[in-house]
Amino acid sequence: MRKRKSSVNERKEVIMIAAGGTGGHIFPAVSLARELKKRNEGRRIIFMGTKRGLERKIIPAEGFELIELNAGGVKGKGMIDKVSAMLKALLSFFWCMGYIARVKPSIVIGAGSYVSGPVVSAAWLLGLPTMIQEQNLYPGITNRLLSRIARGCAVSFEDSKRYLHGKVVFTGNPVREDFTHLKKKERGGKLSVLIFGGSLGARTINRGMMEALPLIKIHKERLSITHQTGSADFEMVKESYRKEGIEAEVLEFINDMPKRFESADIIISRAGASTIAEIIAAGKASILVPLPSAANDHQRKNAEALSRVSAALSCEDSRFSGRYVAETMRSFLDDPSRIDEMEKHAASLYSAGAAGKIADMAERLMVKR
Repeated sequence: MRKRKSSVNERKEVIMIAAGGTGGHIFPAVSLARELKKRNEGRRIIFMGTKRGLERKIIPAEGFELIELNAGGVKGKGMIDKVSAMLKALLSFFWCMGYIARVKPSIVIGAGSYVSGPVVSAAWLLGLPTMIQEQNLYPGITNRLLSRIARGCAVSFEDSKRYLHGKVVFTGNPVREDFTHLKKKERGGKLSVLIFGGSLGARTINRGMMEALPLIKIHKERLSITHQTGSADFEMVKESYRKEGIEAEVLEFINDMPKRFESADIIISRAGASTIAEIIAAGKASILVPLPSAANDHQRKNAEALSRVSAALSCEDSRFSGRYVAETMRSFLDDPSRIDEMEKHAASLYSAGAAGKIADMAERLMVKR
């Protein structure tokens, strides 16, 4: 196990958060850590993560400590890889037992992903307070198991309660505050469309949009398109827009996403937990294309939770074609009031102050020094 450098000094009260892999686990955990730190600057917050996930970039940049565990998932792997992953998890568990016994955190919080397993279970065996935070409607196997031993579970969807055990509290999913203070977009002469697919899921969305271009160019004067492609498809997508004579802002990556949300009428994206939380917090209309390879098919369940209440359109990956895009765009151009209705329903799902509610739960469970 290797500890990354940090400028954070030893503090009396220690809070440990296990989060790794994808932004869907990490960003909400960071929002929670910020809230806990804001309440008490003297707290020492330690993140437990993996050697390969986004946490290696995000956590140290946020000023928090990161301990890297040599852990890996087992779902969808071959037998040799599964055995290897289970051995790594067992070794991580024993290492965590020793490390947590020395550090003596006031609470250990599991924010999802396989790294939470050895960390939270080790803390539980040591008799320390534990809780979990679940971002998706359908919890992953790690959180489903940990809910049996955790003292509290914070969930982002009311429907998640039926999949978990113990004390389960609906809190909503923490998001960056920038998404909660956006100005309402006035409907103008053009339909503003924001398109992005995430780091793993851009290909289908990119290809579907390119198929749609010959069908929507008749409406090109009424469309304003911003398209984040990722690095792999950037040149292909940019050239496709140019070839069809459709003006679009094509970018490999968008840094100012809250600003882009504010200016969008419609968002086309995958249905990861962080994206869903941001769409709800911003009160935006969206077309959600769940990533079929997502663990436990959780993106489909996330998208369905919004589509059931008319807060979004949900389109299966295999159905996201040029024809689907063109027909959907045309329907919004013909009846912009549909966007207003979807925005209203999306905003109604937002639970304000999610980070504060989860921090409240954690503080009630903490060991008092």
